[in-house]
Amino acid sequence: MAFLFNAVVNAVILVWAARRSSFRGLIMVGQLFVLSFGAQVFMTQIETDIFVRFPLLHNKLPNL
Repeated sequence: MAFLFNAVVNAVILVWAARRSSFRGLIMVGQLFVLSFGAQVFMTQIETDIFVRFPLLHNKLPNL
């Protein structure tokens, strides 16, 4: 379910940006690639922040 949610959010962001973009062709493809990469990095950072703050998992993580 989390992967599906991630894919839907990314698709909505890309469709919204593509419809509002004044660029066409390869420039728009490059713009959407950068936007997709940025959205994925941002969502990963949110997941990491939530994971670190989740108190039940702190005792289960190995100390490396």
